[in-house]
Amino acid sequence: MARLYLPHAEELIRPERTTLTVNLNIEHYNQQLATTIQKEFYRERIRELSAGCVGTLLRISGQVVRTHPVHPELVSGTFLCMDCQSVIKDVEQQFKYTQPAICRNPVCANRCRFMLDTNKSRFVDFQKVRIQETQAELPQGSIPRSIEVILRAEAVEMAQAGDRCDFTGTLIVVPDISALALAGTRAETSSRITGKEGFEADGIQGLKALGVRELSYWLVFLASHVAPTNPWVSSCPVAME
Repeated sequence: MARLYLPHAEELIRPERTTLTVNLNIEHYNQQLATTIQKEFYRERIRELSAGCVGTLLRISGQVVRTHPVHPELVSGTFLCMDCQSVIKDVEQQFKYTQPAICRNPVCANRCRFMLDTNKSRFVDFQKVRIQETQAELPQGSIPRSIEVILRAEAVEMAQAGDRCDFTGTLIVVPDISALALAGTRAETSSRITGKEGFEADGIQGLKALGVRELSYWLVFLASHVAPTNPWVSSCPVAME
């Protein structure tokens, strides 16, 4: 068995490879067990995904309706302090550009002046696709629901628009970067209403005028494996637990 996977394990040395696919050969060992796994494995429909599924290993199926171009994603950054020239390595990135909170040099108090060293940082291929429910799963009179799927490394370009694919991975929560990037509006008073004695009634309208920003999050599916949909397996009823 070790000799079978030795060539595949050696390919993991390449920076663009991160996954080793293992075939357990269950069909040769126990055909009944293989059939049970195909019918009873843990999966959810797109319509059933909710906050309760966050962090759970799932498999979802759907039709790809849109694909975005592949681009590099920064996953671990190396930064240079502009004040003391100290090198700060392995700054983890979580779906947004994140600088060090403070310089690691004990005599330096820099908190904002950092420069990214792209040559020493680590990048991976990143692609975002959108999938929606198929006609077979769609309840009568309902509009198809969709969800964004994030693909990384070897999984990119595995799904094209119009394909029906199975995505295995985890449902995660990511912040709405566009909402976080908006600066809070300065609080201003309004003097449009005049009182009975001629005095103007001042007041503050809305939370945006108080400099408050909306804290929004999105549910997305982080896929680690992509495969074409097997019609026989997909037609089996979903096992409810």
